[in-house]
Amino acid sequence: MTLRRLRIPLLLLVTTLFWLAACNGVGPSVDEPDAAEIRFDVQISSENEQVVICLIAANEGPAVFPAVDDFGGVMTLRDGLDVLRASATLNQLPEVAPQTFDCLATWRGPLTPDEYSLVWGAPGYGHTAVSFTITAENGRLTVGQQFHQPLPATDPPIRPQFGQYQPLVDQAVADLSAHLGLDSEAVTPRDLLATEFPDASLGVPEPDQMYAQVITPGFIIWLRAEGELYRYHAAAERVVRVPDEADAVPMPVTLFFGNTEFNPDMIDCSLVYPVERLALIGDNPAADVLNLLFAGPTAAEQTDGYVSHFSEETADILRSVHIATDTAYVDLADIRSLLPAVSSACGSAAFMAEVETSLRANVPVQRILFALEGDPALFYEWIQVGCTEEDDFCDPTPFGG
Repeated sequence: MTLRRLRIPLLLLVTTLFWLAACNGVGPSVDEPDAAEIRFDVQISSENEQVVICLIAANEGPAVFPAVDDFGGVMTLRDGLDVLRASATLNQLPEVAPQTFDCLATWRGPLTPDEYSLVWGAPGYGHTAVSFTITAENGRLTVGQQFHQPLPATDPPIRPQFGQYQPLVDQAVADLSAHLGLDSEAVTPRDLLATEFPDASLGVPEPDQMYAQVITPGFIIWLRAEGELYRYHAAAERVVRVPDEADAVPMPVTLFFGNTEFNPDMIDCSLVYPVERLALIGDNPAADVLNLLFAGPTAAEQTDGYVSHFSEETADILRSVHIATDTAYVDLADIRSLLPAVSSACGSAAFMAEVETSLRANVPVQRILFALEGDPALFYEWIQVGCTEEDDFCDPTPFGG
């Protein structure tokens, strides 16, 4: 894969997966960016059996749009079942010359034929929502119908709309509000993830009940109420609440690693690609997902080109993880000597991309903060970021410090 900066004329643009803030603009800068002048869009094309996607920043104003160090760009990509297929952040925006559309990065890789929806933008700068299709014709991937909705004055949504599955979500909200004795307005839907349950019990069997032993397609529904997350399982028109003491059940989990086949030059270390696993998930899904991730790619996945800093040697590095107000607090063992390469720019980009994308694909979180042995300052100084507003100035309190 080759990353390059492009100047392209004004046209309809399409879709994005992962990005890189690695380009510098030219020309004089202005003191403050005018949020009304920056626009977002994406461009997508197909080459043989791969899809090529480009992240676009457009400057429609008469002056250079200056670089922004705390840009806070966000992207989410979901398939036709509303499953999160990719998410990423863009912390820095390079300056963009006037009256140009700059491609900040390109990504290439396979996408299965399906309908997709993508949102990308940044708080305070607006966003764009894109829907598109990928089809397979004579063994070649083809970009189908596309629809773009630029929303320059609206912040990116923090959670998806649930479309045809809204009745399932509403049913879960009604059940939880009744269970907790709250008004339905006090229960907030957070996410809906497609999955498969091992039998018709949806992973929540009742005593003395018999269930058909068939794989049952369904959904995990996440709700928030009074600062706590609650999980529901759903299939067809049935919705069941998952009690805290429920046994772990096998279900699909999506993990993200680097891949030397899809990204052979490894120029952008933050590019990660999904692998599907069937794993036991209990009452702390975030911990279960991270433990799977920290064990690294399997031998079969490595044969397919998947690579990572994580391996069997790092399988036990998670000390704890908990979620509060949509933030996951991940406390790790002191891994500085075990993973010295993570302190480099490339190493930290790969580390963050794998952990953040894997967590967001399976658990409803917006932010992820880290600590080593309960000390966030130790972690952020190690990866040469330091204590900033973005990491809550390394406040140890949520980690028990």
